[in-house]
Parts: sequence; structure tokens; C-alpha cells
Amino acid sequence: MAATVLIPTTLRSFTERTSEVELEGGTVEELVNSLVERFPDIKKALFEADGTPRAFVNFFVDGVN
Repeated sequence: MAATVLIPTTLRSFTERTSEVELEGGTVEELVNSLVERFPDIKKALFEADGTPRAFVNFFVDGVN
């Protein structure tokens, strides 16, 4: 399933300044994995070394955190 992922301004340096990307995935985890696969450098901005999301990172689905 395709979904549009909105990229906040602070992370656009990792996505070639793109504000939104169309990705494949049926869950948030699949979409994040697709995002990291497409833009590998964004991983260090989203996740701690142990793989947990950084404290300031929020994932929203249809406006719900």
C-alpha cells in the first residue's frame, strides 16, 4: 500500500529537501523502513544507536500521534 509521508523542515536535509515522499508500506514500521531505505542518512536523525526512536521523534497517522 502506498502512503504519503510528510517530512518536517528539520529533516528535509536528509530527503533532498523534499517535503513529502510517496512510500510503500502498510504499517508505520514498514513506512519508516522504506524511508530509511530510500534516504539512509535519515536513520541517524530518527533513531538512537540501539534502534529506538529519538525522544523528540513523533510518528503521526492521519493526525494522530
